[in-house]
Amino acid sequence: MAKKVRGGVEIDTTRWSAMKKRLLKDQNLEVQVGAFSGARYGKGNNNLPVAQVMQWNEEGHRNGGRYDGTYTPPRPFMRTFFFALHKSPVFQKFLALRIKGIFEGTHSWRNMYEDAGEFVEEGLKMTVDKWSTPPNKASTIKEKGFNDPLIETGKMRNSIKYRIKKVAAIKMGSGL
Repeated sequence: MAKKVRGGVEIDTTRWSAMKKRLLKDQNLEVQVGAFSGARYGKGNNNLPVAQVMQWNEEGHRNGGRYDGTYTPPRPFMRTFFFALHKSPVFQKFLALRIKGIFEGTHSWRNMYEDAGEFVEEGLKMTVDKWSTPPNKASTIKEKGFNDPLIETGKMRNSIKYRIKKVAAIKMGSGL
């Protein structure tokens, strides 16, 4: 569809109109990454939600049960990862290429959300794998048999997933 502008200049708005249509179609979607409500440790651990363990690892916590009186220090793996992601030229280029694909009609917003979800999920898992500070105490290393502060059984790491979820639709103005 061409649109006449002052001075007799015509601008082809076909691509913009198609991109706007795709955006409006998927405007109520968002990507979420984490350990969702179904991820639990099981009966042996009081069916504890994995997300709770992630928070304890992130912020540190006083232990109870057989470890009562001990303290697990903070290991802010999530904040560290997301702050680095926000500044990452690799992630910025990753998104720019997908947005270009949306504009050109070779990619959809949903595809971009899926690609971004996979990218973030894998990046967060790699952060868990590589996290080393503060190290486990000698007694923890002896009990676990290795020094990997964020890995014991692998349940937390393996529970990190992404999902695309519908949210309340955003009211778009007529300025688009």
